[in-house]
Amino acid sequence: MPSKRARERADADADADDAAGDDIDDIDDADDDDLDAPYIVAASSSAPESKKNTALDAAALERARKDFARRGVVYLGNLPPFMKPMKLRQLLNAYGATDRMYLTPEDAKIRAKRKKFGGNTGKKFVEGWVEFRDKKHAKRCAEMLHGREVGGKRRSAHYYDLWNIRYLPKFKWDNLTEEMEYQKALREKKLALELSVAKKERDFYLAKMDQAKAIAAMTERRAKRRADDGAVDGETDKEALARYHREKEAEEKSERKKILRTFKQKAVTNPELVDPTKKLATMDLLKSIFTSAN
Repeated sequence: MPSKRARERADADADADDAAGDDIDDIDDADDDDLDAPYIVAASSSAPESKKNTALDAAALERARKDFARRGVVYLGNLPPFMKPMKLRQLLNAYGATDRMYLTPEDAKIRAKRKKFGGNTGKKFVEGWVEFRDKKHAKRCAEMLHGREVGGKRRSAHYYDLWNIRYLPKFKWDNLTEEMEYQKALREKKLALELSVAKKERDFYLAKMDQAKAIAAMTERRAKRRADDGAVDGETDKEALARYHREKEAEEKSERKKILRTFKQKAVTNPELVDPTKKLATMDLLKSIFTSAN
């Protein structure tokens, strides 16, 4: 016959198993609308470990799917200038519980220019996406706020700003993250293409530099041979090459003179108006030009 202590221990285990079973039944019979509740799961200690984990994962996955299906996203075309994310969340929470939020900051160059000339140093956002836990709340928020004043206290900096908010039907947060990943991959691909083009231009430039050096060396060798052929007795190779450069420069000057057109100046009709020492117009001529007849 079991002892008193053994009977008490058996009764306690039975009560624990009954409580665990009641908790599982409560989770299975939970209302579908109550999706914000935490995932608190209890199981019997006598159940196998693998079976317990399978039931837990299936229940959590089903609740997560329902929660994901209920959510809705609104798009903010433009935000009130210099409104902080916490202030934005506070204003939107009045129409329903919000979860994730993504705000696009302005261009860093524009902000740096504004700070340079003494403007507002705060961070400004140009557009954003806000996720509501319930799509009905998201749709109602967009319908009630779009085109209306932000309001609040009259001394608020955003009192006269207007909301530009739209509900995105059949749009989930995963669509936004997919677009962000696509844009990131596109930027990386564009950067890689620009680097490849820059590398090709650099290689082409270096190849042309080497080619120019080779041509210059060939020209020097050819000039040296010409100087050697017409060298004077006792003239070194360096002197012959310098003489060749002088002769070539003289030829280029003569060619430029042939192309250059010169125009003769007309003779001055009144020599008194020309200063013979400086060969420039005298002050009397300048006074006659810039002084009025009166």
